Amino acid sequence: MSTVVRALARSRWCRAAVLAALAVLLAVSQSGLAVDAGSVTSIGGKTTAGSSRIAASAPVVSPTTARDDDLLPIAGTLGPAQTARLSMRPGLPSLSDSDVARLEAATARSHKPGPSLPDVPATAGTRAPEVGHEPRAGQGLNAGSDLTTFRDTSLASIAPGSMSTTDEPSVSMNGNTVFYTGNWYAAVSTDGGNSFSHIDPYTELPSVYGGFCCDQRTIYDRSRDLTIWLLQYSADSSNNNAQRIAVAHGQAGVASGTWTYWDITAVNAGVGSGYELDFPNLALSSNYLYLTTNTFDSSGYFYRSLVVRFSLDALAAGTTPLQFTGFVNGGFTFAPVSGATTPMYFGRHYNSSTLRLYSWPESATDATGVTYSDVIHSSYPIGTGYCFSPDGTNMCGYIDARIQAGWVAGGVIGFAWTANQGTGGLGSFPYPYIHVVRINESSKALIDEPILWSSSYAYAYPGIGVNGRGHLAMSVAFAGPSDYPSSRLFVSDDLSGGTWQAAYTRAGTNGPGRNRWGDYLTVRSYESAGVIGNTWAATTFTQQGPCTSTSTSQCANVVPRFVWFGRLRDNPAGPTATPTPTSTRTATPIPPTVTATSTPTATSTPAATVAIRNVHASLNPFNPLQSGTILSFELTASCGNTLAAIFDMNGAGVLKYWTLGARSAGTQSVAWDGKNAGGTTLGEGLYAYYAVCLDTGGNALAVGYDFLSISPLIANMTVNPKPYYPQAGNASLGFNLSLPSGGFTTAVILNPQGIQVKMFPWQLSPSGAVGYSWDGRDGGGNLVPNGRYTYIVAAVDPGNMSQMHVGVVLFDVGLPLSAGAAQAQPWVEGATDQLRKVSGASR
Repeated sequence: MSTVVRALARSRWCRAAVLAALAVLLAVSQSGLAVDAGSVTSIGGKTTAGSSRIAASAPVVSPTTARDDDLLPIAGTLGPAQTARLSMRPGLPSLSDSDVARLEAATARSHKPGPSLPDVPATAGTRAPEVGHEPRAGQGLNAGSDLTTFRDTSLASIAPGSMSTTDEPSVSMNGNTVFYTGNWYAAVSTDGGNSFSHIDPYTELPSVYGGFCCDQRTIYDRSRDLTIWLLQYSADSSNNNAQRIAVAHGQAGVASGTWTYWDITAVNAGVGSGYELDFPNLALSSNYLYLTTNTFDSSGYFYRSLVVRFSLDALAAGTTPLQFTGFVNGGFTFAPVSGATTPMYFGRHYNSSTLRLYSWPESATDATGVTYSDVIHSSYPIGTGYCFSPDGTNMCGYIDARIQAGWVAGGVIGFAWTANQGTGGLGSFPYPYIHVVRINESSKALIDEPILWSSSYAYAYPGIGVNGRGHLAMSVAFAGPSDYPSSRLFVSDDLSGGTWQAAYTRAGTNGPGRNRWGDYLTVRSYESAGVIGNTWAATTFTQQGPCTSTSTSQCANVVPRFVWFGRLRDNPAGPTATPTPTSTRTATPIPPTVTATSTPTATSTPAATVAIRNVHASLNPFNPLQSGTILSFELTASCGNTLAAIFDMNGAGVLKYWTLGARSAGTQSVAWDGKNAGGTTLGEGLYAYYAVCLDTGGNALAVGYDFLSISPLIANMTVNPKPYYPQAGNASLGFNLSLPSGGFTTAVILNPQGIQVKMFPWQLSPSGAVGYSWDGRDGGGNLVPNGRYTYIVAAVDPGNMSQMHVGVVLFDVGLPLSAGAAQAQPWVEGATDQLRKVSGASR
């Protein structure tokens, strides 16, 4: 069931289907399956896999009081402090097969998706111009204004077994000492990043819980001359894990491998036992270190965000026990800012057009002093990301809109995240892009939205750093039809012309077979003790060769790089800014401005001369271990180049396709056995069956689609009649399905906006045949308007009450969805792009 729900969650126009499916889970867990079936009224004590999302093991934080808008203060201690002396070597030993399997399982559990955000109507704004992608010289001041790279070093000498397409590189700089971490490795340079020695994070520090996992971060505090390192450990069988905070003093401490560390868990943070910490981030204010992280229950459902702060003086002193204060909150992923003094700021999404900005003054002794402001901005598209590379891989298959970068400088607070392709308040975007908001620090009002976008490829995974002038640099990944996943660095400063100016590009040669990249990149200012410089250190990575496995992210051809860059006017030998007092982190910024232009006019496509309708599968759902299914659709006119395909809504792209060639008007059909193009039988999950008619140039003249589920329990969901015309007098719409005798089902109907218009009660099916009837009216008795509606069924087999199964189909009220509207769905556009490539169709 979870694969179906997560697939729905990644589909923008099905987001409400996830909410409905989760609502079904909640109804099951809370009512014990109240059944409308004669004398059978309930099944006492039976719960589903989703019930632990409500209260898994009596956590300290009560779900009934931790509403989304509530900040629940916490305080505690960590310790005792431990000190370790780590060894360094030219390269790391290759991981064993068992280690790789364990890490892959842990990585698959990391970067878990959060709850669906409330979607809102498109909130209009002013769109920034498309940014040129080639590095360019300064604007006529002098040669010193040119952007340049002072150091560009590969870390490919790390053992191939430690490389992953989910690289997650982080970096900190203290003069000539560079500390660099990735998902599965760590490295130290004492010569300004010219060469690196490597630390084995699996063996050099004591293992806890399920062993070292991933999600490492590093940051340097110039006020106390501390390099700070965070490591995440895997959950054990009880779903408990730890995040380890380690500190090293000065350049000598990093070079000698001398680290003092403490472990934080959901238990000692006051969240409770059975909750896994995931996706940490680090940030600094004048006197505190901040850790933000998400927590998840044993079923993988988001539980709470956790934010804690530690005294930098206490960290420097190796205090034991180490005291902390913080809070938990129901909002997903709190992003701290870089460049803070006091207060520290955090941002999170409240909905797709509202950013909730939190402020925590250093003077507040605990989190009761935290305040927030809601900042309204242009809405951004939500859904599954698509940016297929020439080899058909999808770097964007795992992105989501969590905020990935934040900063404060010169009276401006900013945040950035990856938004999906589609239509939002700034217009339509063919590929995912970087949504950026800038906020007035004093008034908390929106200033502007200097987004980074391209009409040729996607941008994703922004990391942003602030230098001594308060200027910004950004590291991003990009990919598209002509570009394999590649790296690019940008600068926004007093010479960039009010926009993002490209400073560096490193092209990749292949895409990830697993369709997963990221999960984050990092940019830091180049610093040393008491000094912040005007250049930046950045992390990037690319593939320089194939990574073909779809079951593992491990790949010897992933090449991470350390890049030190800036303008020639700034001394490449090291920081030149005036040393700052140890109690402050202030800079003299010159914030960039953005000159916006009107939204580019979309290129027109040939008018549709043919329509595709009545797309369906019979059986749907079906179980390929028992039978196949027939995929059908109707052409209203002839088509010279007709294709059909199966698309994985979990992000794996086109799994199988049929080149049908020239077809006359009428019903077309193909048989499918439930296998992908490689002959592997697909498992339970949500898929899409779609058909497309292309012209000779590869343009889509017509598109039609429906959802298709593989399920071992539910079979043959039908809707009759299709389309349904309640306004024209059709009395009712019939829904039917089959499941084993004695099963329990419920169903929900969602309108095109994802709002529930009908919920059917749970019922017992002694015969295995289930039927529902709907009169086309909402809860207020009004006839619903025309549009595309979603029909979701949830079913439980009494022989296995711990597993719920879901089936989803679409149906039209009124005229079927037009070809233009169908093509506008982001996943359809991405799927069609991929289908053109694999089938050889031109464009």
